[in-house]
Amino acid sequence: MKKIVLFVLLLIFSGSNAVAQLKLSVKIRTFKPLMLSLSDINGKLILQKQIKSGELATFDPTDIGTDYLILKIGEYEQNVIFENNEVTIKGLVDDKNHKNVVLQFDGAPLTDSLIIAEKLFKTGGQSGWNWGLVKDRFHPAVLAAIVYRNELYFTSKGDVLNGIKGAFKNGETYGQISSWISEKARLADMFREGAEIASFSLPDKNGKIYSTDDFKDKFILLDFWASWCAPCRAEMKSLQKIHEEIQGDDLVFISISLDDSREKWLNAMEKDNIPWLALWDSSGFEKTPFQKQFGFSQIPFIILISKDGKILARNLRGENVKNEILKYRNNL
Repeated sequence: MKKIVLFVLLLIFSGSNAVAQLKLSVKIRTFKPLMLSLSDINGKLILQKQIKSGELATFDPTDIGTDYLILKIGEYEQNVIFENNEVTIKGLVDDKNHKNVVLQFDGAPLTDSLIIAEKLFKTGGQSGWNWGLVKDRFHPAVLAAIVYRNELYFTSKGDVLNGIKGAFKNGETYGQISSWISEKARLADMFREGAEIASFSLPDKNGKIYSTDDFKDKFILLDFWASWCAPCRAEMKSLQKIHEEIQGDDLVFISISLDDSREKWLNAMEKDNIPWLALWDSSGFEKTPFQKQFGFSQIPFIILISKDGKILARNLRGENVKNEILKYRNNL
């Protein structure tokens, strides 16, 4: 009798762990054998195997927890959220014409949720985004994936990032996507509105070093640009008009070139006839530490800093530059 009870307990125990890993099986139609792989957002390969049209392919069980992953089948790529579950992929893959791809994910409800959530997210807002439609309706891993896929929009939204991070209840983590959100939330705190900036120093065309500490008790308008950036050059003309209208002893404009060539910077600066302080970051656009410090990935990027060294407004363009400066000037 004891042996029977022990045997039953072992069955129960083993059964409870039977789906404690991802068990992936694939049966799809293709026009030729294709390589299927699953990787995390850092490129770490989780599984890989060549699949043939209409044939069932199974993969060794692997523990992934819950994570946002990159599924590649031939040249076709799709983002998915898989859990430790039995997942079956069915459908058709034409890796040369992705419009003909039709996939069904059985056992991966978060992948289906991600598709729905992102469609909702992109239905409104000034830039086609509406976070309000999704933020309270979907699993934290789905929300984290939306942020990852639309990083530029969320770069400075520390409240959103910390909100998602706070939704990871009971110590739950969602693989690399969870770690990514946590790091983005930490960085967002560095350049949120109201955050104090870290001082920095750069040279002008004569090699003289200027520091943000040189301009205490003044508003500072920082303009990040480069000679090869057409929108930057157009914005420079707008800034010159604004500078002429509202310049004063309480305000300093600083344009920081992210050119990797000093010669190109000097030629563009002379051609654009920049009338205010112009500095150069020789590390160039790709390697500049300012992207991380101020949270931008595109230029032009314009930021307004208060007299006590705190961020007042960011990502300004056109007349918004003038409006923000006057708003804070008039409040003093």
